[in-house]
Amino acid sequence: MQEKEIKIRFDAGDLKAASVVKAPLENGWNLLVTDKNKLAIPVERKRGGIRLFKMIDAACSTAREIGFVDINVKMS
Repeated sequence: MQEKEIKIRFDAGDLKAASVVKAPLENGWNLLVTDKNKLAIPVERKRGGIRLFKMIDAACSTAREIGFVDINVKMS
């Protein structure tokens, strides 16, 4: 799901948590948002595919821009 749609769902109260996790098989980080049904949804690029962040700070900044105050970071 792209950031724009995630922001709309966050404002509607459909999303509960944000997590930054190590990207599997890649050198970087993914941002996952969790909905009220506990389904983890990755943030996607505008052209499709899961967005890969090179730094944890960038992923956290994106989560903050969406509206999340608490962001979980999982190192492994």
